[in-house]
Amino acid sequence: MLRVRIGPILVGLVFLGGCSRTEDYLEVFRDQHKAVQEVTAILARIRNQEDMAAARDELDDRYVRFEQIARRANALPKPPPDDVASRVDQAGMERSIADMRREIDRVKALPGGEEFFRQFEGRAP
Repeated sequence: MLRVRIGPILVGLVFLGGCSRTEDYLEVFRDQHKAVQEVTAILARIRNQEDMAAARDELDDRYVRFEQIARRANALPKPPPDDVASRVDQAGMERSIADMRREIDRVKALPGGEEFFRQFEGRAP
């Protein structure tokens, strides 16, 4: 969930899959965007190893949500309707992913940060 390479996966979800109507695709995109912002907010509260321990359960919950959203996206017919690309906030998603990456890097630099993220390795939806 917290790997830096997740950005292309998240952004690509809109274009790889979705539901049959434009709004279904947009809903998946919005849900994914919100999930990225929630993870960023959790990471932003981490200042020490105690905070890392407290954040673990929240991040586990977010991982489950990422998986659910990814399944919804993959269930959508391909290709999405033509107007989907013009209606998503691609720049906003890219900013949110960049913010999340910055928080990941910041937390990794804290004592115990590298170890904290090792528990999430291999868990990208």
